[in-house]
Amino acid sequence: MKTKHKFIIASAVAAIAAGIWFLLFSYNPALLTYKNGLFRYTVRYPASFTVSDIGGGGIVSFISPRSNENDIFFESINIIVQNFGSNSLTLNQYYKATREALEEPTSSTKVAQVKKIRLKNKQEAYALLFSTLERGVFAKCLQTIFVHRNKGYIITYVAMPDEFERYVADARLITNSFRLLDR
Repeated sequence: MKTKHKFIIASAVAAIAAGIWFLLFSYNPALLTYKNGLFRYTVRYPASFTVSDIGGGGIVSFISPRSNENDIFFESINIIVQNFGSNSLTLNQYYKATREALEEPTSSTKVAQVKKIRLKNKQEAYALLFSTLERGVFAKCLQTIFVHRNKGYIITYVAMPDEFERYVADARLITNSFRLLDR
């Protein structure tokens, strides 16, 4: 009886592991490429998303499709590029300045987790998970910060807390597809 019980448990664990493996590695939506000629980078994004280029190329948003007619908050992945000009900043300095801006005394932002990571393109970065008040609505955000050639890059996924998991794979896909173009 114990052997049968162990077999059932092992089978269940294997099935769960296979399901997780399938979800992690089989996510492959139809993708389009966004190219920013001004700041010289490309990213891949799901074809179902809408692209909104704001601020002369310094800010671009990839906006999720509407989930139903009552959906008033569109989850988005936003890329902001800041040119440091003559003020060269390291990754640590840029992270510190960005975090201080997020957590200023009048802010509703609460940082839950910070990790130093390496992106697929070998770029060293910081990843922050935080909650904030966004357009009068409580939002959960995943932000990636990195520095390259005297520019700061911030990629932020913004979602309603109950919708966060729905598009986090898309946010990671966009972040991991980020490629700087050669000069």
